[in-house]
Amino acid sequence: AEEWYRWRLATVTAFFGDVVAAYRKAASTPSAGAATEGAAPQRVLVQALADLYRVSPRRRAAAAQDWLDWVVNGYVDGVLLEGEWADTAHKSGSYRSAADLLSRTGRQVTCLALVDAPSVEEALKSNAVASLKQQGCARVVVRPVAPPSAAPKQPEGAR
Repeated sequence: AEEWYRWRLATVTAFFGDVVAAYRKAASTPSAGAATEGAAPQRVLVQALADLYRVSPRRRAAAAQDWLDWVVNGYVDGVLLEGEWADTAHKSGSYRSAADLLSRTGRQVTCLALVDAPSVEEALKSNAVASLKQQGCARVVVRPVAPPSAAPKQPEGAR
């Protein structure tokens, strides 16, 4: 099973690289005045699960993304880290770990973070936003998300 997961990630990564190369070639080709000679290729930004490298290879293969490999191979110019925020070591550590992994690649990529949290105040109180900015995330946006509501009550006598 592990071998299949690795094969799937490698196959998706190779395909993604081909798509990006074709996109950049088409974007830099002058057509109807859309691009000029010597224009820089268009930037590629991907949405990435912040905790992707803290989960099993099976879950990574199910997500069908290996954004760190895409950064290392030069396929992307920026990463938008996204995920649920919780004031726990695992959840908050996922963002910091992802930002740290990005900084270790030695590549200049834009790091953005979109954090789903119960409130902006809660995310700020935990110092997560400051920590992410210190690790090179250019921008951190906190998206307030209401906690799940309580389960609906069953009518009396219903089971």
